[in-house]
Amino acid sequence: SSLFVLAPNLPPTSKMPGNEPAWSLRPDGSGVVEWVDSQVTDAQLLEFSKTRMPNALAALKAQVGDDACECILDLSKNQLTGATGLAPILASIRQQKVHVTVLKLFRNPINDQGAQALAKHVREAGKMKMPLMELHLSDNGLGPEGCLALMQAAQDCGAYPAQLKLRTVHYKRKCLWLRLERSALVADPSAVLDAARAAGCALSVTDGKDDPVDPQACVHLHFSFLQFSGTVA
Repeated sequence: SSLFVLAPNLPPTSKMPGNEPAWSLRPDGSGVVEWVDSQVTDAQLLEFSKTRMPNALAALKAQVGDDACECILDLSKNQLTGATGLAPILASIRQQKVHVTVLKLFRNPINDQGAQALAKHVREAGKMKMPLMELHLSDNGLGPEGCLALMQAAQDCGAYPAQLKLRTVHYKRKCLWLRLERSALVADPSAVLDAARAAGCALSVTDGKDDPVDPQACVHLHFSFLQFSGTVA
């Protein structure tokens, strides 16, 4: 059966047998996919992207409508590292034109190759007018190159500051909320931000998600990136 077998006689949430994702359809019509704290590997994510994800996304679109298909994807606390699993599942999402607004990948040992796959998604989804609005990557294996790739992608895609009315993110959010604290291979986070700004990236760094930001900012980072990078909790 498909991940999104949504019908009136089904409960609003369901977990498929075994080590597979849980889905939910929120009252506002947006979807949520959660595959959290399940030791998911790149190989498992790749297999899922080939066998079940396309049909699942198509079912979600059929349920909520093509023009209003927002989704939150939570793959946090797993064993994802590089682009092997992330690249194809994100490509499938773009192909089906599902707007993933929030992507949670914190506490995965994602490396710079994985960051490049994520940067491609930020860039391509932005060009499709379906910008990613939150990317949670704290406690990861990124280095300066991966962090910079993500910031540059947000700047280059032309989607931020976004002027969208979305159900899944706060109406005031216009730029990408990018959580990068505790990036294991970032020894000097200030240097990363300096390099991003030198490359033309408009950044805001604040103490909280809902703090005011520069109206022209494309990326919004939490101040803890400057305090806690270089280690993983």
